[in-house]
Amino acid sequence: MAEVTERSTERRRHPRRELFLVMEVGGKHDPLKRLNVITNNISAGGVYFKSAHAEEFEIGKEMAFTIFMSVPITDGRAHTSTLEGSGRVVREDILAESAPGQQGRPWKGVAIEFDEPLKML
Repeated sequence: MAEVTERSTERRRHPRRELFLVMEVGGKHDPLKRLNVITNNISAGGVYFKSAHAEEFEIGKEMAFTIFMSVPITDGRAHTSTLEGSGRVVREDILAESAPGQQGRPWKGVAIEFDEPLKML
């Protein structure tokens, strides 16, 4: 009998890390309309997050975003750094028919592929 081996379907170029950070995201050409979301994971090539605003994210849409990172300082305070970037939506997943607290609005997972390396501000 031939041995059956399981092959990975992982096609990512960059390893991803589970990381929950506040991100402000909106259309690249509509800087006034931005939404706050929480990232689920991030890599050198992109970011994945969930949103109840499914209508804002469609495959191919160009997005601009700011990611906020809070780093503890020894005296108990925190320092916040920001990363800015842009990219395009490359995947959307319908996770549930209704987002938590958003009756009738689908809960969507969104993947954005970065256009270029993020800028630290």
